[in-house]
Amino acid sequence: MQPAWIHRIKKGDVLRMPSGRLRVVRYVNHSVTSKGVAHPVPRTTVIFSIAHCSWTSRCYTTYTGNDLVQMGYRPTKARVRLRSKLDRQIEEEFMRRGPASLCKLHCCDVIGIE
Repeated sequence: MQPAWIHRIKKGDVLRMPSGRLRVVRYVNHSVTSKGVAHPVPRTTVIFSIAHCSWTSRCYTTYTGNDLVQMGYRPTKARVRLRSKLDRQIEEEFMRRGPASLCKLHCCDVIGIE
C-alpha cells in the first residue's frame, strides 16, 4: 500500500531524496488499472529531469509511485512553476515519445537542472 501523498503529487511539486537532494516533478499521471482486476489499482507515474547521463541519452527519467516509496522519496511543501524555455523544451521531449535518435535535448543539456 502506497502512502496517500503519492496520489496527491502534482506537476511542479518538489520531492526530497534520502540524500537531501530535491527533485522537481515535471509531469505526473495518476491512473487506475482495472483491466481484469476485481479491485482497481491506482498507479502513479512521475517524470523528473535526469540527474545524470544514462545509456538512453534522454533528458528525463520516469518513476512509478512504488519506485518513489522504495527509493525513499518524501514530499516537501515546496512547488515550482515550470515556465522557462528549458522547462518547455524538456516537456516537449517526454511528450514526443519517439525514439531517442529524434531527441533534440539530451541528458548532458539538463545536468544540474532540478
